[in-house]
Amino acid sequence: MTRVFVSDFKNEYYDTADTTLAMMCGLYRVTQDAALLEKIKSYFRAMTDSNSDIGLNEEFWKTRGNALYKSFRKAFNFLQYYDLTGDDAARSVIVKLQVKNVYAEPYMQPFYYQHRNGAIFGRLYEWTNDDDCLYWARHQLSGAKELFEKFFALPPESRGMAHLLKNMPGPGATGGSGGQFIFDGVTFESSGLLRGKGRLYFGGDAFPAAISLPMALWAIKGFPDSAE
Repeated sequence: MTRVFVSDFKNEYYDTADTTLAMMCGLYRVTQDAALLEKIKSYFRAMTDSNSDIGLNEEFWKTRGNALYKSFRKAFNFLQYYDLTGDDAARSVIVKLQVKNVYAEPYMQPFYYQHRNGAIFGRLYEWTNDDDCLYWARHQLSGAKELFEKFFALPPESRGMAHLLKNMPGPGATGGSGGQFIFDGVTFESSGLLRGKGRLYFGGDAFPAAISLPMALWAIKGFPDSAE
């Protein structure tokens, strides 16, 4: 696989180019192949533009809409690149991409698909020490805490995949790739999916958001090292 990326892979547009970049980063962590690392850096430079207001090369992504599509995922994957390379250009890209698109939904559900703001802004807080960056970490964790309390209050037989599969949307349905748990009577506030105050949901496509929680908690705790 390393040979394919180094010799045959072209710096071209794919719908999930940022995920491909993250996969290449993971492969490098195993192989430590110097040529692969240079390819990773080259691919990152092809898809980003630190001079752009969104941090991305719109020509690479074909359209501005494609560039901003799943921006949370892109920012998160670029964090993997930054942690691997220490490339300071990545920090500017992540900040621009995240700030440009995030405030459209200031109270997103904690497990809204691709919602990784707790983790991303947690890292921005690490870089800036600006307490405003912790808004998303606190908001996502508070919603998750309340949802988990509701979830574990359910009878054991109502918690598992059987419930999600039973409530899977039928043919032609919209709104997610799986069934979902919906909890009413909570204090959490959302202006996105399931708008208003008093509703929380957890769906079958919540994994991307769930991986944000440990990093959000790490930021709130003040970046403890692994020994703590």
